[in-house]
Amino acid sequence: MTSPDAADGGPQQTDRPGRVKRLVESRPVQLLVAVFTAAALIVGFTNDMYGLFGGEPEPPAQPSALDVERASLLLAQEWPFQKAMSLRPVGEAVYAERIGWRAMLSIANTSATPMVVEDVETLFPQAGGNALRRVDRAQTVTVYPDRGDWIRVNGMGDSEQGDARVERAQPLPLILQPGQRILIEYEQAFEFWSGEQRARFEVADRSGLVEAIDHIVPMNRLDDGSLQCPIGVPFETVVRTRNGEIRKTVPYALLVAGCAIITGGAGEERMRTGDDPLGDGFPSLPS
Repeated sequence: MTSPDAADGGPQQTDRPGRVKRLVESRPVQLLVAVFTAAALIVGFTNDMYGLFGGEPEPPAQPSALDVERASLLLAQEWPFQKAMSLRPVGEAVYAERIGWRAMLSIANTSATPMVVEDVETLFPQAGGNALRRVDRAQTVTVYPDRGDWIRVNGMGDSEQGDARVERAQPLPLILQPGQRILIEYEQAFEFWSGEQRARFEVADRSGLVEAIDHIVPMNRLDDGSLQCPIGVPFETVVRTRNGEIRKTVPYALLVAGCAIITGGAGEERMRTGDDPLGDGFPSLPS
């Protein structure tokens, strides 16, 4: 290749390949190339050994203790044995603000580790500014190992039944052992609020509470004007364990003192088995 004319007026030949060659072979550049080569080898080895610079998939995250409990907890309302929601007057008071409800639940732990249950709460929906708010929770639960035991206890006389309930009462927290399934009777107290106003119910008026609950959980009105207790209504139920909250949507038979229950035929069969996931179709648990 020729270069533009030089000062002496003649073309000059340039040796660009030679210059490049001499540049690469200079000692500073040789040292730099050696350093970069060594660094590349070290980075490649480290990345292969430890995956520090990406490119390798992250190991799958291990489920938390709460995730395991959420997957292994089974919960259902025991429809045939459910008690009615009713007013809780203080002494001989004419009016009452507290509403008591003793829920009957089947609960099971299908995991391989104990589960510590600290609280169970049914969350009722809000509708048109009306709400049923929990104001008190039980400190104990009545535990039955199976349905047959509940039937035996509730077939006793008042005095014997009271003693049997005391024997089966367990303070919270309740420890569910691996593979254990039990029935629990759990007392809660609520108040009915409409907007910012807390409702007071006349104790002698059996329809007052039913009409109020109808605003939250709509009921069918029968030919005689009475309201039919709703069956199969899904409510979110919160089970609080030592590891956190577990929320389950559970179908309930919401019995309220004063509403009508229609039993018999397909309805009764559905109430006893069809909507109870822990009933006859309960899966085998680990021993």
